[in-house]
Amino acid sequence: MKTLRHFLAVFMLCIVMVPTAHADVIPLPPMNQAFNVAKDATYSVSSTDTTDTYFQQVQTKTYPEPPGGLLGTSPTWNGFLRQLNRTVVVKLAQPTVLTGASIQFMEQTSRGILFPTHVQFSVSMNGNRWYDAGNVTSHVPPYYSGSLEQTFRTTIHRVNAQYIRLQFPVDVWVLARNLKVFGSPLLSPSYTQLTAMPSKPFGVGTLSPGAPASAGVKNALLVYSGAYGAEGTWTQKQFSPMVAYLSGAGQVSGSMFDTFLFLPYGSSLTTIGGWQHYMHGLFTPNEQLSALNATIASYQSSFANLGIHEPTVNVILTIPYPNSSITNFGKLWSNQSLSFSSKGQGTYAAYENRLRAMEWYVSNLLAKWKAANYTHLHLVGLYWDAESVSYSAPSEVKLIEHASDLAHKNNLKLFWIPTYNAAGLVSWSTYGFDDVILQSNYFETRSLSVQRMETASQEAFQYGLGVELEMGPSVLTEQAARDRYYNEMTAAYNNSAEKNTVHAVYAGSQLLVRAALSTDPNVRSIYVNTYDFLIGQFTNSSYLP
Repeated sequence: MKTLRHFLAVFMLCIVMVPTAHADVIPLPPMNQAFNVAKDATYSVSSTDTTDTYFQQVQTKTYPEPPGGLLGTSPTWNGFLRQLNRTVVVKLAQPTVLTGASIQFMEQTSRGILFPTHVQFSVSMNGNRWYDAGNVTSHVPPYYSGSLEQTFRTTIHRVNAQYIRLQFPVDVWVLARNLKVFGSPLLSPSYTQLTAMPSKPFGVGTLSPGAPASAGVKNALLVYSGAYGAEGTWTQKQFSPMVAYLSGAGQVSGSMFDTFLFLPYGSSLTTIGGWQHYMHGLFTPNEQLSALNATIASYQSSFANLGIHEPTVNVILTIPYPNSSITNFGKLWSNQSLSFSSKGQGTYAAYENRLRAMEWYVSNLLAKWKAANYTHLHLVGLYWDAESVSYSAPSEVKLIEHASDLAHKNNLKLFWIPTYNAAGLVSWSTYGFDDVILQSNYFETRSLSVQRMETASQEAFQYGLGVELEMGPSVLTEQAARDRYYNEMTAAYNNSAEKNTVHAVYAGSQLLVRAALSTDPNVRSIYVNTYDFLIGQFTNSSYLP
């Protein structure tokens, strides 16, 4: 009996200790294989652009950080708005042998949500010295219009590191999530030698007048015409002090602008009639192009004394922007008025209408230019007359690329002057622009400090851009406004964006002409200081209050 009880006790113990075949077992990742090591990591996000609280507030409100953060697995997207770029630095809990990293992005072109053109991965042991871990580019064409997701991945060949950094440009919106870092502390590191990254953000330098893309343009004056009576009409009287630098006594002391960019006042460009009126106005005898050609001819002997024996200036002509808000442009070859809006006809038809209008205009413009045969004018480019890329407009990027093709087929360059932080700025070279000159928008926004000009000059250096100087009517009446204009020059001088840099000058409706002809020494100083800046002799490094 005792033996039986002992047997039963042992039997029951065995039943309790043997696990059932249906129990749930959660396998642990093998420590000698790579897994996501970023789950317990921390990270920070920054931009090289000046911190803008407005953009930060909008992005936090519109696309807040997902639960668990960028390193979590939440389906929520994290939004990044403008400010040129983002740098994400992940700090792992301990040094780990890394095998790769990935991050997911989303694109909805019509809402300005775009894939970054590339993601630069780098690794570091101490967070100070960084090494290249791969530059991954987007496989989606820039002209794509739609909604989709894309994961950027890089392979890291078993490098021991505690930090990993991701850097990517931000055009309007970038939405990201599911940042993962792969590796294991038990893997054996390889002896792969990675390339050291530069300690400062890479910059290609400002756009040089000697660069092929600049087409010889160094200093360009924006010339507006087509409206506002005398203020929009240029004769030899207006061009004289812009072609030649004139002393107070009216003597030719040097050459002023080497390039003239002709632009329309935008209010009249909503119909085919408006486009034709502006185009015909360019070729009016004794005005605009004709007057510029005659002005240069009149200075031949004076320029010869300065060593300029065959004087010519560069000309850039504008392609009017086919705004997608225009629904009754007018008739070209059909009996129906063209609409540039996708409403009621779809995106493709709207794009085709915009394209047809642009091709018609450029064809007629170049035919009139050829027929005019201006002996002292050299046409070097066409200008895209929109200050940012409107991703909501029908096939906008594709239209820009076609404008670039039109320019290049005629041995011309495509020029663009975007606003500060404009949509499309970080991707300008992929869209077909050749020569881009950056606005700072500092002068017109009195609340901005001179830091805006500093940042604009630095961004021009980083992205290979020219720099625009801007003034408004107040420079003729207020010393504070003049000082603000001079601060633009000072910022460019302090940030190496004066000499060997392509410049454009926006002077409203002939403001610089009026300054040149003024008998008020304070007003004329605007003209004198601008000349010094254009020839590289402006050397003031101190900002005015």
